[in-house]
Amino acid sequence: MDNSVDLDRILVKPTQPKNSLQLLLWLIFEPTLLANYSADLSYKKRTWNLIKSYPLVILICFLGYIISTVIIFYLEFPLLFPKEFETSLMAEFTEKPSLFREYIFYAGHSFFKFLTALGIGLVLGLIQYIVGGLVGGLVVSLIFGLTGGLAIELAEGLGNTLMMGDITATIDDSLTGILSFAFAMGVAMGLMASPAMSLTVALAFSLLFGATFMVAGGVVFGLAIGVIYGLIYALGVYTGRCRLFFYPFYCLFPISFSASPYFYDEVICFPIWNAKKRFGVLATKDPESAYKFLTFLQKYRPSQTDLKDHLSYAAHAGAWQQRPFVNENVLEPPNVEKLKPSEDWLIQLEKVQKQYLSYHLASVSSKKQQLKQFSIELDLFRLQTRMENKEWRDYYLQAIMTWHEAGKVEVRNLKIKTHALNQNFVTSLL
Repeated sequence: MDNSVDLDRILVKPTQPKNSLQLLLWLIFEPTLLANYSADLSYKKRTWNLIKSYPLVILICFLGYIISTVIIFYLEFPLLFPKEFETSLMAEFTEKPSLFREYIFYAGHSFFKFLTALGIGLVLGLIQYIVGGLVGGLVVSLIFGLTGGLAIELAEGLGNTLMMGDITATIDDSLTGILSFAFAMGVAMGLMASPAMSLTVALAFSLLFGATFMVAGGVVFGLAIGVIYGLIYALGVYTGRCRLFFYPFYCLFPISFSASPYFYDEVICFPIWNAKKRFGVLATKDPESAYKFLTFLQKYRPSQTDLKDHLSYAAHAGAWQQRPFVNENVLEPPNVEKLKPSEDWLIQLEKVQKQYLSYHLASVSSKKQQLKQFSIELDLFRLQTRMENKEWRDYYLQAIMTWHEAGKVEVRNLKIKTHALNQNFVTSLL
């Protein structure tokens, strides 16, 4: 439960990032906030924000370079795919006396290519910024800085094998690099770029690799390479866009109304395992906080329709369960978008609501009869609820049980009130 925290404050997202790190985090996790923020900036402020973020972009790309070179070295790519690398590199690589020196040699050999790619990425980011705005500039700078070194390495290896004229060797030694690059580029684009930009890049590189292999191996071979690249790239985009590699962490993430994966990440495509159930339990215990979180989802996470509907039912039923026979609780139907209840359920709910109001408006002498009729309507509503969607019906069945128990208390209270009135009436006659 989140009673100890200020949800009204926490569940309001800032309209501008605190620093460059948050700006780049918004690029991945809060694209709508970043787009709205960028749209409200003047040209001068957008330019300053881009330039101010470049030191952090360089640091991130450098860390990405370190990680990628460690992976390439650890998996011994130069030995597995020797024709992808320069002959001089292979000769020196195999002669180094220790693993550490081999790594230092390989990293030093590829560092210039990384710097070249990073420089090109920063320049292209500025160009893209002029053409497409702050978001496009950040995307191009980061993606080219992270994957450009691999692209240059791949281009060199591909050029070497194509110049040898051996198409079989080209397929064996270059296809792995091409597909690795396609997947890496796809993941990066899926994480940071819009679908339109991702599609544009897919077409550009598919045509590039397709045309390159078409010159060397013919039309059919070139088309096949272009299609394969496009498919692997699409798989990478799907992986990045849907956060597939985040899901193991998201499933283990604590769930509360003030902190959850849905609070930190706008682009969650698939339901997180068991999250709806955990949110539902919280909502029945603390419906007031649940309604605040629903407002947050409506404003900042409009795509999470299933979660909103499920939470609406749980919060609605939780409010019933916590406040039986209270005048303010008029049993309004829940506000849902897709997970609609049946018409019969809504009709029976309306009957329960009307009878509930009739009971509260009735005089003390007729309340007992009205309460009996309310109990009948509530039983009919319980039977109808049993036939509804199992995703949410149990919340209401628990609430109805609570109302039945509260009804028994109401009957006893009515007897006490009636007895007291009768006593007062007799006393007044004496």
